Order: sequence, then structure tokens, then C-alpha cells
Amino acid sequence: MSRGIASEFQPLFGRVDELKRQGGRVGQVLELRSDQRRLYYLISKKSYQKPTYRTVWEALLDLREKLLTANVLKLAIPRLACGRDGLDWRIIRNMLEVLFRFKGIKILVCSWNQRGPQNTEPWIALTKLLAARRAFCVHSDTNVSGTKRP
Repeated sequence: MSRGIASEFQPLFGRVDELKRQGGRVGQVLELRSDQRRLYYLISKKSYQKPTYRTVWEALLDLREKLLTANVLKLAIPRLACGRDGLDWRIIRNMLEVLFRFKGIKILVCSWNQRGPQNTEPWIALTKLLAARRAFCVHSDTNVSGTKRP
């Protein structure tokens, strides 16, 4: 949790000790719950290593199960593993489409944009987190299960 968006969770949401107590491994998802939201932390690599498509796939599988079990129908995410980690967004997006097709979960993908907000939805807690970093939701996969693909 020392770089990228993960490093922003620590000052804004704290509770790093709670994440560490969950003792996740690569390919799993850790969860923080509060009154009105759940924060999911995907473990796609060991510290200072690069993730692989396999580890991202495994983490997304675990995320899907957690979302379905908790009946979570809306999810905001950054372009997972595509910034400093260097994975191809088109492949990650295809993973999301395959894993979440016909599951009824709306996914909003947030990207860095220095010009300001272009497309935001108020129901997303992550939007506030990203806005603190001057990032905004500009690329909306309204429903990765196939209803809208820009």
C-alpha cells in the first residue's frame, strides 16, 4: 500500500491494521466495511512486484464472489493494474466483461483527467477519493455486462 491508488486509502480511510489482520494473499480481496459503503482492496501482487494477468484474474474472481454474496450492485474502480503496473487496459476490461457479464453489477471505471470532471455519479465513494487526487470518472462502463460500451 505504498504507491498508486492504494497509497491514497491510508490517509483517507485509515484502518490499514484491519486490512493486515485479514491476512490476504495474492489473488484475494480484502474488505473494509463502514456504515454506507464497502471498500475492497484487491491484492494482485506482492509488494514492489508487478501483477500478472493471472493474479488480477484471481483477484477479480474473488471480488465477484464477495460482491454477489454481499448483494453489492454498484462498483467504482480505477483502471486496475494499468498505471505504474503496466498491464493493458483492454485485457483487464475484457476480464471484467467476462467475469461480470449478466451479474447485474454496475461498474464505473475512473481514470486520471487533469481537466476536471466529465462524467461523475454521486453514488460512488471512490469518486471522492479520486477527486482528492485530481482524478475523475471519465470513462464509464455503465454496465460491463454488455449494455453500454463506449
